[in-house]
Amino acid sequence: MISVLITSCTSHLKYIEDSINSVSDHADFLIVGYDNHGGLPHVSIINQCDVFFTGIPKGKQPGETYSIKRGLGIARDVSEYVFKMTGDAIITKPEGLLLLPELLGENDIISAQWNTYGSTLLFFGKTDSIYDAVKNIPEVNFPQIEKRLYHSIRVMGYKHKVYPMEHEQGETGNNGIWGEFLGYKHLHRERKGEV
Repeated sequence: MISVLITSCTSHLKYIEDSINSVSDHADFLIVGYDNHGGLPHVSIINQCDVFFTGIPKGKQPGETYSIKRGLGIARDVSEYVFKMTGDAIITKPEGLLLLPELLGENDIISAQWNTYGSTLLFFGKTDSIYDAVKNIPEVNFPQIEKRLYHSIRVMGYKHKVYPMEHEQGETGNNGIWGEFLGYKHLHRERKGEV
């Protein structure tokens, strides 16, 4: 079983419906973590999710770290694998989700890469392994979640493989293996003239 975790926020509001629609028919379980600081998606969009959560508990920092932690905590109760993407992206080949366990192979996690350590823009892996790596990461916004997550994965000895995007950040392109398998598109970047 594969859960899909979408992390999103108010700046993704004009993309979130497309993002959810792109996976809702193919996700075994759909989780959306929404960092709300100024508006929610329409209730008809929220109702497409198995779990939609928002809000930051008292004393927690806002941002993607909390959404990833909580979303993975939910996913590990329902699925062996999790695919994570952001709410400003879509996949045009959602049937490709079924091919990801084979692509994962002997690894615990595979991810996109924008930098030297991997990205939380999108990743796929064994839910328990990723949750184990992320559960003790402090919920602060600096340094970036990516750096802290992939450091934790290395320290804990999990196997991680990076599949780079085949273009520079901010430019459009074919998105490497993510484009090939999933038809991945980062709408925020591709429509950067609208942002």
